Amino acid sequence: MRKGYYRFSIQRIKRILISSFMCGFMLFLLHPFFAHADDRKSTIKPEISYLIATPGEVSIEKVISGDEDFQFKRVKKNIPNFGIEKNEVWLKVEALIPDLSKEIFLEVAFPTLDTVDFYQVGRVENIHYRSGDHFKFSQRPFNYRNFLFPIDQNQINGNRLSVYLRINSSGSILVPIKIDELKNFQVAFQLDNMIYGIYYGIMIVMMLYNFFLALSTNNKSYFFYIAIIFANLITISSLNGHAAQYIWGDFPWWTNYVIIFGIGLWILSTNLFAFSFLKLSGIKSIPRTNFYILGIIGFLLLSSIFYIPYRHTIYPSNLLLIVNCLSLFFSGLYFMKKKVKQSGIFTLAWFMYLLGVSLYSLRNLGALPINTLTTNVLEFGSVAEVVLLSLALGRRYKDLETEKNEEQQRTLAALNEKQALIENQNLTLEDKIRERTFQLEQKQEQVSLQNEELQAQQEILAQQNRKLNQAKSIIEEQNLRLKVNNEELERKVKDRTAKLITSNSQLAANLQSLEQYAHVTAHNLRGPIARLHGLINLIGLENKISDPHLLDVISKLKESVLELDLVVHDMNAILVLQNQTELPKDIIFLENSMIRAKNLLKKEIAEKDATISYNFTACQSIYSHQDFINSIFYSLLSNAIKYSHPNRTPIISVNCDTQGLNNQLLLTFQDNGIGINLSKYGNKIFDMYARFHDHVGGKGLGLFIVKTQLEKLGGKIRVESVVGEGTTFKILIPNYQ
Repeated sequence: MRKGYYRFSIQRIKRILISSFMCGFMLFLLHPFFAHADDRKSTIKPEISYLIATPGEVSIEKVISGDEDFQFKRVKKNIPNFGIEKNEVWLKVEALIPDLSKEIFLEVAFPTLDTVDFYQVGRVENIHYRSGDHFKFSQRPFNYRNFLFPIDQNQINGNRLSVYLRINSSGSILVPIKIDELKNFQVAFQLDNMIYGIYYGIMIVMMLYNFFLALSTNNKSYFFYIAIIFANLITISSLNGHAAQYIWGDFPWWTNYVIIFGIGLWILSTNLFAFSFLKLSGIKSIPRTNFYILGIIGFLLLSSIFYIPYRHTIYPSNLLLIVNCLSLFFSGLYFMKKKVKQSGIFTLAWFMYLLGVSLYSLRNLGALPINTLTTNVLEFGSVAEVVLLSLALGRRYKDLETEKNEEQQRTLAALNEKQALIENQNLTLEDKIRERTFQLEQKQEQVSLQNEELQAQQEILAQQNRKLNQAKSIIEEQNLRLKVNNEELERKVKDRTAKLITSNSQLAANLQSLEQYAHVTAHNLRGPIARLHGLINLIGLENKISDPHLLDVISKLKESVLELDLVVHDMNAILVLQNQTELPKDIIFLENSMIRAKNLLKKEIAEKDATISYNFTACQSIYSHQDFINSIFYSLLSNAIKYSHPNRTPIISVNCDTQGLNNQLLLTFQDNGIGINLSKYGNKIFDMYARFHDHVGGKGLGLFIVKTQLEKLGGKIRVESVVGEGTTFKILIPNYQ
């Protein structure tokens, strides 16, 4: 195996492992927020039995009669899961109701069941409700994404509730059943809507963000990526019942077929995206053929809703979904081996979605149990897929811009080389003309000196004159050709220059649009974040919510919102700093800036018993921007105290000197702290959010802001450090006075 390829493979594997760990950690953090209705505790424990029968063979009267041909079997699992069942499923639900004075409801938490008949057997009469996604949503007893049926307490014999459910479905039959009080359902509804609102918000924001990028870059990959997000949205919202609840609930035909349509659209758009993103036009390979075939299959699947019954397409569509994910994943591995740029992130995105689709499909087929992970893994996988593909698109666009700039530089260099060659040719021709002219002059002098021989040599001279005239004609013809060539080259140079100017203008406009978009995003996010923070505070009032689990969820959500608010705040601060062009300047006494920084850090200095010495004899003042100088002193002193050595007292010295003809100030900040490993982090010290020590809190913005402020002042900064001994920052600042 080649050494370069081995190094490439190790680096790719490391990046994939790190990205997988980050995605897994994100899913672990989000896991508590997507608690399914099955995980909520209830004081009423139902006893469930089942009966499988041919459709139309069993009626409620036969079931109640106790006929031996219709004996129910006890459900062994907590949640009945029958997979894909063509027959009719009857469930007998019995429960002991401790308090008949409270409103009691029964919930079936699987929104894609075709028909659900609810029968409450009572002492006076039997109560019947019919629901399912084959009926209009407005006909349901309650406006909720799952099937919710009221229990009539007056019809209960004693405290023993007896309910029968008849279920038919062309897809999987999962029946998560819960019996509880109305107030408990209302609390669960609020949490459910809030969490899914965040998920749909993330998907919609990503779709709109990439829509604007697609308009500004005119890149087809972005449009296919938007189609992927849209397909995920309509499919997952239909599977969760939200689409039927809020959008097309009164169109049962579309409520059933939209899942098939969404899966077909997803398969079609993912293969179009892969073909465009990996630049496979004109390249023959097995993945390219797979993309063509699966794209056609996806189109046929989404169009099949008009001529193939739902029950015949639901199982093949789920199978095709997994096959498509496997194709994309192994194609990504193939292009990783071919060293295609961004193929690693591309592969990781499809791996995360493949994991989600596989676990969700196996749960629906009855191979896996129903729990929080298998219920919400599709949402987790779709979010990871959308985020990773967005990252890959951004990096791919940056690579394309770099390649375009390099191509322009190569073209310009070639034009310059051609121009130099033409100039050299012109100089050579001029030298030849001058040489020929000199020879003619010599011959004319010889003719004047040899007048005595003129008569005898007239014929020779006439012959020579004819040759000279021919040479002159040839020279004139060559000059004319050179002139035409020069004019043609000048025209080509002008045309190429105009094209380069147009390309540069487009690049500048694109960069300006991206900067404006980043600025608008950073500012416009503040309002939604503030409203979200306010809503969380309203929800989390301790005197209204007693559920400790819910309080813990709200507390963690508050922390996430605060962290997001800090990131947006930092983004605004950096944008303001980078957009500052005119800086007011004044005479600044360095000792005053030092005293101000020590006063602000008085508490930290006392806690560490730090010793700070300074000497500004050589340069007592500077003509510069007051706020920047104060901020630089504060940030560097704060870093020196924060990263002091745990086994010795901090000693910090600050000195000043002049340097160069313009009396530039050289400020030196030296400490005896823990130091920085420059061989490992030397090229990342001044990056945004760069942190190298985990035992001390911070955001990693201090040195980035110091470097940005110095660049605004026309200054520079460099660092010298030895691990375990200390660090020295040397700052060179222009003095404008």
